[in-house]
Amino acid sequence: MANAPQNASPHNELGSIWDLLTHVFLGSVLFALIFAPAVGLDILIRWLKEEVRVSEGLAWILTVTKYAVGGADAAVFLVFVARMSWDLLRKLIGLGGIK
Repeated sequence: MANAPQNASPHNELGSIWDLLTHVFLGSVLFALIFAPAVGLDILIRWLKEEVRVSEGLAWILTVTKYAVGGADAAVFLVFVARMSWDLLRKLIGLGGIK
C-alpha cells in the first residue's frame, strides 16, 4: 500500500479544494465581466441591422469581433480552470503545486 505524503493532512487537502473553488468562482466572475462586451456587441449588431440598416460588411466585421472576444475569453477561462485543477491534483497526490 502506498504511503501518503508526510505533509498531507485532511486540513491541507480541504484548503487546496477551497483554493480551487475560490479561484474558479473568481475566474467565473472575471469571465462574465470580460464576456459582457461580446453580449453588448450582439445587442448592438441586432440594433444596427434592424433599426439603422447598416451594411452587411460592417455587421459581418462586428459579428467576427463578437465571436473573437467570446472565443478568446472562453479559451483563457478553460486554460485557467485546467491549470488550477492540475495544481490541485498535484497537491493532492503529493507532487507539489504550481509555484
